[in-house]
Amino acid sequence: MSPIAIEDIREYGVFSFIGLLGGIFANSTGAGGGVVFIPLFNQLNFTEQQSIATSFAIQCFGMTAGAFTWWFHYHSKKT
Repeated sequence: MSPIAIEDIREYGVFSFIGLLGGIFANSTGAGGGVVFIPLFNQLNFTEQQSIATSFAIQCFGMTAGAFTWWFHYHSKKT
């Protein structure tokens, strides 16, 4: 592994933790991940447009993953 990759993991690894925390909070409370992500975006000095666009991207990824999961579950039970 190159020294650049290790440094990137150290620098950006916290985002994986925050993403996991937001996902757990969103799924366990029903309040949504925005409760975690919007204050984080504010700390990162995102504009309102950047925060909304990033939130939509996160939501689209989650919905797509959920749709594929249900699709595969449905077909595994059907056959």
